[in-house]
Amino acid sequence: MGIAGKGNRTSKTKTEMTNNEIPPVGPAVNNDDEALASPFVKCLLRLIRTQDSFGLWEGHSDAE
Repeated sequence: MGIAGKGNRTSKTKTEMTNNEIPPVGPAVNNDDEALASPFVKCLLRLIRTQDSFGLWEGHSDAE
């Protein structure tokens, strides 16, 4: 039979979603500068640099 409940999955395509449902993904950002300025990305970059024990990101800009 395989994985339990596998046949019971239901998913909606984009055209089947009603207007009051939240889409699964946020809007795309077409501008790198705009994305890098967001608080989430700033915090994420700070965390990545903090965990960089080999210094691979040292001296690189955030856009790289």
